[in-house]
Amino acid sequence: MKKITMEPPTAEEIALCAYWIWEKEGRPAGRDVVHWRQAESQLQAAYLHEKLAAVQSTPAPRTRRPKTATRLIHSLQEISV
Repeated sequence: MKKITMEPPTAEEIALCAYWIWEKEGRPAGRDVVHWRQAESQLQAAYLHEKLAAVQSTPAPRTRRPKTATRLIHSLQEISV
């Protein structure tokens, strides 16, 4: 099973991402909440994408097929010999 290396975003990571968004938009005043929510959404999406990729790359557990009648009889014959 692949280990998920990414953790949910911390407040510090969200703040840094919000700062980058603020810088990219030309440092507009009064948009701090918008930038925070945008950063939160972006980081949460990245986290969920990473988590989904890890789950999808995990192979499904193999299920044991029931023995056919012939295989079962053969197994019983080997035991009785």
